[in-house]
Amino acid sequence: MLLDRMVNLLSRGCVVPVVKYIKQCWLRGDTDISLIRYFVTEVNTCLHILLLLVVGVLVVVVVVVSECQQGGHVPALNA
Repeated sequence: MLLDRMVNLLSRGCVVPVVKYIKQCWLRGDTDISLIRYFVTEVNTCLHILLLLVVGVLVVVVVVVSECQQGGHVPALNA
């Protein structure tokens, strides 16, 4: 549960403190390596999801810009 909170803090911009804490846990050897591995796996999963979201947004932007350049009609986005 603590490592899930660390992943949450990492996603909210507290990268350096979280990585330092995880490194300290690893160096002290008082944390089971499977927990460190779990943390790394969770971070990796979050990064893949973020990458997919960014790629999706970029695809939408490219399509809209392409339509604008070709003089096509771009429907308004309803918020």
